[in-house]
Amino acid sequence: MSPEMFKHLIDGTEPIGYSYEIDWWALGILTYELLKSSPPFGLYGEDLFAHILRGLDYVDMAEIPEIACDFIRKLLNPDSSQRLGHNSSNEVLDHQFLRTSPPLIVPNSTQLQVIQSWCEFIDPSETVSEPNLFIEF
Repeated sequence: MSPEMFKHLIDGTEPIGYSYEIDWWALGILTYELLKSSPPFGLYGEDLFAHILRGLDYVDMAEIPEIACDFIRKLLNPDSSQRLGHNSSNEVLDHQFLRTSPPLIVPNSTQLQVIQSWCEFIDPSETVSEPNLFIEF
């Protein structure tokens, strides 16, 4: 949960809205978890919100390559106006971590054909009925 989502609860101020920057925060959390196999600020507890608001000062970044640390630090900036991606998604996409990381999966020619023809399998006239969840009531 990004700081802007709960900061008003701690400050006792009026809640302010939040925007797409929370998605960049989530990408930072996900990147950290994929590299460390644990969440950066812990799972739960009274101090969780305080840790998030404090930023990455006490987060274990050992064994994470420096270029990935920079990416994570910029995504997990507690100030959403300073967070990577605040100005545009190109800020994120142009970061060296994404630019220099080789793709883990490179589709072969058969897979590419399936991907390119995927739309052929979709029938736009077909409707999907939604289940009536209250049928028993």
